[in-house]
Amino acid sequence: GEHSRELISTESGLYFLRVLCGTADADSAQGAGAMLEDSEFQLVLNGNPRSRRMVESGDWCKHTNPNGVDLNRNWDEKWRPPSAGNPDTNPGPQPFSEPETRIF
Repeated sequence: GEHSRELISTESGLYFLRVLCGTADADSAQGAGAMLEDSEFQLVLNGNPRSRRMVESGDWCKHTNPNGVDLNRNWDEKWRPPSAGNPDTNPGPQPFSEPETRIF
């Protein structure tokens, strides 16, 4: 749920959570029980809730946070300064400049 317009990411995460909790179909629940015996999961189903609300209100092309930063490009790995060419790929003024990225 980092890109708010990619609704399927959050929905897939919710289904996975249902599987882990045993509330999905029986076959999935059986496999999840074995997986949970020796695994730990930390799920972040929606890492950009303010922009997700904007998408749900009709701004279907929104994939940046409210500051106009593309969160996929706000990490320190291969971070590059913003270019004037495409505001949709704005990485922010520096790596981890956005609260949504820092929280991870």
